[in-house]
Amino acid sequence: MQNKSGSSKSSTPKRAPSKRKASAHNKGQLSASKTSRSSSQTKANGRTRKQAKTVSPSTQRSTTVLSKLIASKSGLTIEIPEYITHVELSKSRKPKYYRKGQKIPKKYAKFKKYDLRGRLLGADGLPIVANAAVVSKPRLLKINGQQLYSGNMNPMMRSKVVNLIKEFFQPYTSKLEPVGIPVRIEADLYAPLQAKNWDLDNQWIYHKCFLDSLVKNGVLPDDNVMFVTQAPGFRYFPVDHTEDRKLVYRLVPEDRPEILEHGAYVSYHTETESDESLSF
Repeated sequence: MQNKSGSSKSSTPKRAPSKRKASAHNKGQLSASKTSRSSSQTKANGRTRKQAKTVSPSTQRSTTVLSKLIASKSGLTIEIPEYITHVELSKSRKPKYYRKGQKIPKKYAKFKKYDLRGRLLGADGLPIVANAAVVSKPRLLKINGQQLYSGNMNPMMRSKVVNLIKEFFQPYTSKLEPVGIPVRIEADLYAPLQAKNWDLDNQWIYHKCFLDSLVKNGVLPDDNVMFVTQAPGFRYFPVDHTEDRKLVYRLVPEDRPEILEHGAYVSYHTETESDESLSF
């Protein structure tokens, strides 16, 4: 208080804040600290949630579906005994004759007469058949991919060979259940060693015809890379007898994460409303 002359009384010392106010102040600091920590934790959780959202729900769902299907299925094995090795080009072979001007084998050198068509005549006066061992026997072509690859086979012959191989596979693929998920295809070849100098990779024509047969019969929707992620290549097993020969194909469900978790495969195989197309 001030007196009339303007002088003030001695100042009163400030009192310490009450315990109630101090307590409230401390609580405020604690509350601010908790709020700060809570805010930091919320931000951290938010970042975690954002990171978790980088994999879309559809991707997680479809990957889980594919993994469950693959874990519960062992694939398909198709065994084809006594597989086709030759294609019949004709029911029988026509006779061929030795003609004037051609080289004549020594055993027929003593014969000098020819008929009006220039055919060498034997002791009985009949034309001598040059291919007597194979006349009236079917004309067969050994299946070998090299002939198709080199271009030495004319298109009509090639078409006939391919169609006959597919026709042979038909009974083995026509009753199989459809496959709708990516598969790897493995193959084994059981055959006699025989000449010991043939190339295993020249048997590729069997693989192509087998895959085409699977597609034709609805086992695979297609044989492109969305459904077949490993093309077949023969693993060889020697056998002693020709009748023991066989082909073995295995359709193994794809289990590699590089395929199953790839966005293109996930979206492609989950376009339909039902998951039926993803199962064996």
